[in-house]
Amino acid sequence: MQARYLAMVWAGQIALPPEEEMARDAAVWEKQQEALPDKYFHLMGGGQFGYNDDLARLCSVAPLPAWRKRMYADCSRNKRAFPDTYRDVPLPSVQDYMAAIDAES
Repeated sequence: MQARYLAMVWAGQIALPPEEEMARDAAVWEKQQEALPDKYFHLMGGGQFGYNDDLARLCSVAPLPAWRKRMYADCSRNKRAFPDTYRDVPLPSVQDYMAAIDAES
């Protein structure tokens, strides 16, 4: 999504926000990240999908589907619970995620 946004800016299809707004947003972000060690500065945690949704809106494309967010959450849980083997823990299929989300609606 970031690459799409940047490509659209470079192509002149969308404009960057005013410099003052970007500086203000960067200052807010840096303030939120102060408690983290520098090596984790790039991590967004639970804010990643909101950020992705904002970029999708700016690019006039659909946000990531709900199943992808659910899959990410499951993978993250597995990573914390089984740090050495989480890649080997099977996850449901995309169709299973979609069916579960549909059943909840």
